[in-house]
Amino acid sequence: KKAPAAKKAPAAKKAPAAKKAPAAKKAPAAKKAPAAKKAPALVRTPPVVPPPLVPKTYAPLPDAFGALRIAMMARDPQTAFVYWEITADAFSRAQAHLGERSSEAQLIMRFDLDDGSLQPNATTSVDVRIEDWVGQHTFHAPAPGLRLTAGIGLLGGGLFVHIARTPPVKLPASAAGHQPVRFVHLRPEPDLAFSESTPPPDAAPRILARATADAATKAAPAPAVDTTGSVAPTVRYGDLFPTRPPRSEPNR
Repeated sequence: KKAPAAKKAPAAKKAPAAKKAPAAKKAPAAKKAPAAKKAPALVRTPPVVPPPLVPKTYAPLPDAFGALRIAMMARDPQTAFVYWEITADAFSRAQAHLGERSSEAQLIMRFDLDDGSLQPNATTSVDVRIEDWVGQHTFHAPAPGLRLTAGIGLLGGGLFVHIARTPPVKLPASAAGHQPVRFVHLRPEPDLAFSESTPPPDAAPRILARATADAATKAAPAPAVDTTGSVAPTVRYGDLFPTRPPRSEPNR
């Protein structure tokens, strides 16, 4: 017998084909930056023209207010300003007081000048003739610092009848006074000083003793003070303010 034919060896299996690597993903495209916004265009506004100024109009002041008045004020050391208004009733009363002498009466502004010396002839009068019932006048005094009084009235037959009169007005001085200068030195008194919050226990007896001593000192005749000397007298606090001792500031 023939020998059986040898079996063919099975064909070798083909190796599986290698898988292809996945393709790399493309990177996303970079986003474009947003375009810068344009600044808004400047809008030119027309200039604001203010309305024209229209001056306010007021009614003119009347020449007279129908009231009896006279006023005087000092302007400088030798000048005073006076204004007045006379009513018909006041003028008629002054004429009635003059009687028959009213026919030759004149309207007068009389200034009484007083230099303050209290001498018999210290007060003098200066008459100024006026024409109008309403007016003003500037009076020039012969010297500065006088005390003036202005009165308006009728002068007839040597008799002056006041219609209106101002209170006295003192003219200022033209220079500083010539009174002697006195310097005062206030010395502190520590024995009377105490705190407002914690007064010392013996403050009251010492204050009472000092007040008693001051009263005894004031009862004695005061010695004459030589104002011509070079050393000025010393004035204590108690002499100026006897009812209140000095106080020190409390500790804070």
